[in-house]
Amino acid sequence: MVAAVACSSSSGSGAAAATTGPATAGQFCQLSAAAREVGAAIDVSATDKATVEAQVGAVIDATKAVAAAAPADYAAVATKTVAEQEQLLALWARYDYDFAKMQASEEGKAFFADPDFAALQNERDTYLQKHCDLAPAQDTSANAGVILSPGDEGIRQMFQILQIGGQLAVTDEQVDCLVDALSGQISDADLNAIGSAGSVTDAGTAALIAAINTCGVVPAG
Repeated sequence: MVAAVACSSSSGSGAAAATTGPATAGQFCQLSAAAREVGAAIDVSATDKATVEAQVGAVIDATKAVAAAAPADYAAVATKTVAEQEQLLALWARYDYDFAKMQASEEGKAFFADPDFAALQNERDTYLQKHCDLAPAQDTSANAGVILSPGDEGIRQMFQILQIGGQLAVTDEQVDCLVDALSGQISDADLNAIGSAGSVTDAGTAALIAAINTCGVVPAG
């Protein structure tokens, strides 16, 4: 999925008007920004069928709207994104709509570790920044409004959000390492700020960098 899961909520309406190319360029940029906002609202802690299907279904519908308005040089990326999101929903369903369970499965690990996952997000980010002035997802207000659980569970959820957004590729062992390294070292406020690309304190930033270095985590792609 999902750039749409951890994506920009910046609409850049002025940039859409300035975009050159097909007659649908302005609409395409507006729909792309809207799809990112829908994706940012997904709650990866939800475990009931109705909620997950409604949330991911809304992302798929929004991405299909983008695909319908996409310029010729972006059509393949849009089509691949829809297929990726549909694949994720099917995978999520196979694990009882439990994201953590799905992520820990061999299928889930393979899905998020696939180089094509990060490559597709990079294609989206590069094109949308150039043609719609939408900054890369990891640099904007991703997952605005997400409230993580307190303590160690919140740390785990934060890395789930970063992973599903294609920003980090982490193994189960690395997640366990990160939880141990950050336990008691980072505030709940900083966790939520990281999860929503907000302002993090110097202490929180230092703790995160130290944990990532200790656990050998590298950015995806």
